[in-house]
Amino acid sequence: TLPAGTTVDVKLVKEGIFNIPIPCLEVGGVNVGSCSYDGDAILAGSPNTCSFFPSGQECSTPLLPGVYGSAEPVTITVGVIPDLVGMMLGTIKVELKIKKANGDLWACIWVRAHVV
Repeated sequence: TLPAGTTVDVKLVKEGIFNIPIPCLEVGGVNVGSCSYDGDAILAGSPNTCSFFPSGQECSTPLLPGVYGSAEPVTITVGVIPDLVGMMLGTIKVELKIKKANGDLWACIWVRAHVV
């Protein structure tokens, strides 16, 4: 079970000849990029994510054991902040460190995505 009070530390790196870390930026009062995020705030801000939750799972922590996801490939469309478009195009490596409220590491996830 992923408990309430979870945080997600995100690290984004644009890969290329030289890898370029994407910093945490405040845009319109909201942090975007390589930042630390509140788990429930992430879920509240992306309700489409919750459509991949098992039946009976609320769109908030604690997240209970179950099968999350889809058997089909998933395409995610997000709003684009104009100043970040050039920085985000290409191959982005995403590293997530999910931590419990007490700071203990719960899981590590990494994804490599091609942004077009």
